[in-house]
Amino acid sequence: MNWRTKPAGTARTFLAAMVAAMTLAPAALAEDNDMQAWIDEQIASGKNLAITAMHLKDGEVSYYAGGTTTAGEQITPDENTQFQMGSITKPFTDMLLAELVANGAVKYDTTIGELMDVEPKNPAVAEITLQSLATHTSGLPRLPVNLVPANPLDPYAGYDDDLLKKAVVEARNLQPLGDHYAYSNFGVGLLGYLLGEEQGDGYQKAMMALVVEPLGLTETGFTESGNVAQGFRSGDVVPAWSMDDALAGAGSLWGSVSDF
Repeated sequence: MNWRTKPAGTARTFLAAMVAAMTLAPAALAEDNDMQAWIDEQIASGKNLAITAMHLKDGEVSYYAGGTTTAGEQITPDENTQFQMGSITKPFTDMLLAELVANGAVKYDTTIGELMDVEPKNPAVAEITLQSLATHTSGLPRLPVNLVPANPLDPYAGYDDDLLKKAVVEARNLQPLGDHYAYSNFGVGLLGYLLGEEQGDGYQKAMMALVVEPLGLTETGFTESGNVAQGFRSGDVVPAWSMDDALAGAGSLWGSVSDF
């Protein structure tokens, strides 16, 4: 049901457009009256448990929703319902990098070796820049070699700072980094960790202080509110992922469409 329309703010318009471009299916970007039909179709098919959507058109934002936040119950999601944002966290991490560059704490060409007191077995790893981590051009693999999930449904649980440092030491040992694009949770997670260390209070506090709060995103953060949609995949409820500061920059944020 479409329940509210409001003007879009400038900062939020930019962020919303970026997020929408990353996440919404083409069918959902059609005319306004097609949005609810698309949502209803996804819910009826069993592909999704809950959906909330924001549609930006001619400077106005419309909100839509369908399904239930909790399996077996009828709790309709609304614009403030939080979802674990997963990889949409990554552009937020890139914005944190931009803020730290703007205030002179780091540069885009600052290297891993300048910020981390470890000695990678492959010297080229130490020369990877923050910009390369942010743009998935570092040559690092998708995941750290020492990420061995105890629970496949919560694969990052327990992956801490010490394991991340060991992963950097072992990364691409005796292998060339290459010069091509390769999507890497390892790379952006490492970026978030390095930025948090440089700021001094860790990734989560740096993100809240320099990005989330200045943008006025009251429903975005690292803790759940009482209005949360359950994780859902392939017809089954799944737990939220546990992501410590070590790789939090790759996917730990929670948020709602009302913030965008």
